[in-house]
Amino acid sequence: MVNKLILLDSPLLLLESNEVENLLTYKRRTIEHMLQVEASQEPSRVYSLKQLLQRLLKSNSHLNEECGELLLQRGTTKVATGLVLNRDQKISWPENSFDFLSRELYAHSIRKLQAHVLFIKAVHGYFDVRRESYYSKESLSFMIHTLKSTLKERFQFVEVPGNHCVHMSEPQHVASIISSFLQHKHMLTA
Repeated sequence: MVNKLILLDSPLLLLESNEVENLLTYKRRTIEHMLQVEASQEPSRVYSLKQLLQRLLKSNSHLNEECGELLLQRGTTKVATGLVLNRDQKISWPENSFDFLSRELYAHSIRKLQAHVLFIKAVHGYFDVRRESYYSKESLSFMIHTLKSTLKERFQFVEVPGNHCVHMSEPQHVASIISSFLQHKHMLTA
């Protein structure tokens, strides 16, 4: 049983009712594409730390060098000639990184949730990087409203300065908030 749930700048793509019917078609295409990529994959490439860090920072402008090195520490394996990426690059594709839910299913799931929830949003985080998308903002508003109205005192929302990786680049912005949340004695209802 989950007693406390912490969401750190968590993206969730909520589908409108008319979009839900296309979800299976979209998922089918994603799976077919992944199978094609897997069939044509070459053996793992070996990189130097410098090469991987440059590649990571180039494709993730919100990361600083220190965060990039932290991610590479846990995301690579040292081999005789350099470093090999541990993770499957396909998980970084947007179609594999997000959960797609209808608003109805999201609201239903939240009603079943018994845990206390802390949602920490970075000021320049996931939802704000995509500023041009009204849908992302509206989706975030819907998520927060649903959590707040359903969970009431079991929900806490905090916005902190920083970007999506604020927990790594500026941990002082989130550490005390998380620590306080975890140390507070929340009693679950039976």
